[in-house]
Amino acid sequence: MKRTRATNYSKQLQGVAATSSALAHPARVAILATLSQEGVMSCGSLVQELPLSQATVSQHLRKLEEAGLVIGTVEGTKSLYRVSKSDTEAAISLLSNFLERINS
Repeated sequence: MKRTRATNYSKQLQGVAATSSALAHPARVAILATLSQEGVMSCGSLVQELPLSQATVSQHLRKLEEAGLVIGTVEGTKSLYRVSKSDTEAAISLLSNFLERINS
């Protein structure tokens, strides 16, 4: 079976895949939902809100950051996280356009 490379696909399809991958785990969806309600939170605060360990939350935050859905900033000894509104809006548009196109 022939393997394909992600670079063989358009930037739009790569973006849809990256965003979908970031949203493909319920823990990441829960982290996004919590951050959207609370605004800015540390990893420790997220751990207190969710039934997940600190290591698990950190891994999921990293995946969300890589997709551009969450922004992490360092303040003193803490890393604080928030939803990236502009990148989230771009992801909504990307996914919406893609789903509308395949639905028509």
